[in-house]
Amino acid sequence: MRVSELSASTSPHRGSARERILAAADELFLTEGIHNTGITSLIDRADVAKASFYSAFKSKNDLIDAYLKRQHDEIISRLHVIADADDSPEEKLSHIFDLLCTFWVQASYRGCLFVVAQIELPKSELPPQRWARIHKLDVLSILGPMLEHAGYEDSDELAEQLCVIFDGILVAASIRPESAAFDRGRSMALALLDAAGRASKKRS
Repeated sequence: MRVSELSASTSPHRGSARERILAAADELFLTEGIHNTGITSLIDRADVAKASFYSAFKSKNDLIDAYLKRQHDEIISRLHVIADADDSPEEKLSHIFDLLCTFWVQASYRGCLFVVAQIELPKSELPPQRWARIHKLDVLSILGPMLEHAGYEDSDELAEQLCVIFDGILVAASIRPESAAFDRGRSMALALLDAAGRASKKRS
């Protein structure tokens, strides 16, 4: 999942130098890729001095870390709002798919931001490796308690299965946009939830 699309309308020419650079990263990392975007391009897009860039960020890796953290925090915040709402589990799951769809409709969609970043920068010591794992585990940590609170048995296993569906959808939609991956994935996830609910009722 990615939130840079949600903030892409924010002009990099507003706010502090740090915010302008992060806004430039939101745009350029999305359209050009993290690996292909150099510091000079970021400085030019943000309209800041080179000294201002290095005052805000020690290096490009420092910027990547801040960029991924901001994306992660925003997405997790939105997921918490969905999980904490007074809705049925089916409604909550549908809202999660609505959130996923906001990423897919962007013309420059290339898949889950964190996975794409990890592929672009595969070295284990670089920020994408750490943030990809943090993000996926945090999504899982929201789904498990949400399902447990709704009364599903084996809620952790159900959360794992749903996350596999989410990840598969994000990949399929990037490679085959015509696949209707989000619609099919939504149906699969709701069917899985229904089957798990019926199984829990039989055991009670």
